[in-house]
Amino acid sequence: MNKDLGNKLRSLRQSYQLTQRQVSHQLKINHNTISSYENNKFRPNLKALYRLAKFYNVPLKELLSELK
Repeated sequence: MNKDLGNKLRSLRQSYQLTQRQVSHQLKINHNTISSYENNKFRPNLKALYRLAKFYNVPLKELLSELK
């Protein structure tokens, strides 16, 4: 699995100085899920990617490009 998406999600979260728990609370996603996305254990589905893109204020295309 490509590690770019997890690194991108971690970088975005850290740029907002947020913890995984804070992101999970805001998005109503289990914090273990956020961790799994960032550590490339699981790949978010399209709905989750959309919510993450909206939350981090980045175009969905930017996150999708990390899946190559």
